Amino acid sequence: MDQDKFPTLEDVCLSNPVAANLTTHPSSPAIYLAATYACADPRQANRILGGEESGFAYQRDAHPNGARLAEKFRLLHHADHALVTNSGMAALSAIVLHQLRTGDHCLISRYMYGRSSVLIEQELPKFGIEVTEFDPSDLESVHQLVRPGQTKMLFVETIANPLLQVADLPALVTLGREHGFQVAVDNTFATPYWCRPLELGVDWVWESVSKMLNGHSDLMMGLVCGKSTHWGRIRQVASTWGLGAAPWDCFLAERGLTTFGLRIDRASHNASLAAQFLSAQPQVKQVFYPGLPHHPTQSNVKTIANTTAWSNNSTNAVGNVVAFELDLQQRSVEEFISASGIAYFPSLGECGTTLSHPCSSSHRHLTEVQQQSLGIYPGTIRLSFGIESFATLREKISAGLVGNPSRPRNT
Repeated sequence: MDQDKFPTLEDVCLSNPVAANLTTHPSSPAIYLAATYACADPRQANRILGGEESGFAYQRDAHPNGARLAEKFRLLHHADHALVTNSGMAALSAIVLHQLRTGDHCLISRYMYGRSSVLIEQELPKFGIEVTEFDPSDLESVHQLVRPGQTKMLFVETIANPLLQVADLPALVTLGREHGFQVAVDNTFATPYWCRPLELGVDWVWESVSKMLNGHSDLMMGLVCGKSTHWGRIRQVASTWGLGAAPWDCFLAERGLTTFGLRIDRASHNASLAAQFLSAQPQVKQVFYPGLPHHPTQSNVKTIANTTAWSNNSTNAVGNVVAFELDLQQRSVEEFISASGIAYFPSLGECGTTLSHPCSSSHRHLTEVQQQSLGIYPGTIRLSFGIESFATLREKISAGLVGNPSRPRNT
């Protein structure tokens, strides 16, 4: 055999043949793990890196799996643009780093997710950005809190964690137009299934993809959606600060997204039924769910609801999360967790139902007085519903309330 016909060992091991031109379409997307991409010449590299030509050069800037997933999120949110980041907090950071400067002032809802509050209220002042809390249930106060020419952004959650207050997004957008500030919304609890804030006039939307959009508790990822008006350099900001999502995670998130509609519909249905069931139990002091008529912000639901989802809604479902306050004189949190068999995870959005205790997880950084000022007490429990049958869930909740476990605890 003529050995000269074959390449050297090094050439074989280091080779990277051009991808095959497939004549048939695969049923699932390819995973592009490449850190870099070969360009035809320096001019092409310059055009790609400068955004003048479509393509990829360096994974931190962009890659096929990220671009493909971001396009799906853009369509789900009816947005002009979208990008994916390595966590929900990275998504918020991208917005903040892109839009705020030293000397700016912003407003933040007092009901924001704990880490978001820490980022905005404790970290931004280090950069000379001033922050003021506002109460979304008292929008008149916003007029007094705005600093003309200095207030640049307002941050709020569509459905707040953990007591599920629904923001009046159209009213906040009106205030933003009146006073010249942008409105940025954390839409994680609502998801684009229940609300598309950009259609209501909101300027920025971010979500934790790790939750219901992915739904399998196996990755960290966030998304940012926005309008052409403000989009500007945010992709460059995300790349410069290292906020991008990895190809493998994007592949997993896209796979999770295939069942999103089925999961959120079933989980929200379970949450609605559970909220009604819990409301009738003597061991429960109060229940928080936007679909219940006594919820303090129930009137805001139809102002933010995706009309397609709402038209198919027969159980007053609004998301898959329910919070309730246990009567600690009758039942302890530890007893409920042990007897119910519902797994304690300080997160949400899995296929299975989980619970969390805000005082020891999401809001543990607050003092007891601060927690109670938000309506959060030692007996407050947050349930994130999954896709089990409601009969199974009702059995578990009943066991947690009365203390007779009917099945082994999940591990």
